[in-house]
Amino acid sequence: MLGRFAEWLRGLVDKLFNLSEHAFQIVIQTLGRYAILSHRLDSDDHELTFECMEDFGHEALSISERRGFAKFRGFCDAAAFHECRYVWIDSGCINRRDKAELDVSISSMYQWYSKAYVTIIYLSETIEADHDIFYYPFQDPWWRRGWTLQEFVASTRKRYYYRNWKAIDDQDWDYDARLFEDKLTAVITRDGSHGGFLTRVFQSMQSRRTKLPEDMAYCLHSLLNVHPPICYGEGFERAFYRLQTEYV
Repeated sequence: MLGRFAEWLRGLVDKLFNLSEHAFQIVIQTLGRYAILSHRLDSDDHELTFECMEDFGHEALSISERRGFAKFRGFCDAAAFHECRYVWIDSGCINRRDKAELDVSISSMYQWYSKAYVTIIYLSETIEADHDIFYYPFQDPWWRRGWTLQEFVASTRKRYYYRNWKAIDDQDWDYDARLFEDKLTAVITRDGSHGGFLTRVFQSMQSRRTKLPEDMAYCLHSLLNVHPPICYGEGFERAFYRLQTEYV
């Protein structure tokens, strides 16, 4: 078995070396492209955390009973539909116990979402028969989460999903919802005047909330391309002051 695999791998390498540079880039992009999830976090008792990923081999039964596990499976199915071989989810891929990793992750978030092949946006409180969401698209809690602002702005290819993981088709996405989406994209853009951009970002954050007070500032680090240290426990006012100082 190992010999046949080695022979297959050798043949694959030979074929790759014979490809043109353009064709080789297409192969790499196809094999390496990933889907990324934008969602509203559940409590740690229900979410699929980094620790769950580490312990899955020993605690598979109890972990699979979490709501976050069903969400992760739905996300993986959606990623497979878009022909992505890799997935990334913040709750399960960031080791929050490692401060250095947490700092890098928060600083890199905008880049990770912008480079994803597709961003899967999971509207966990929107059911298929609920058409109110399309007249008032900000009703789902996803639109009020602090972290999803930069995820939305950074993502170049978005796909929305109902709570049951059925894709929301373009014809289902009401005109008012598309208008709201276009307006948000236009208001929050990295182009434009330095001060005006900061003002627009802060205005868009007024209706959003985060679980931890400091995250109201930290969730803007990558969007504003600033990288002050992460210091949970410092409180919102101190975190926000350092954000403004770093940006100016």
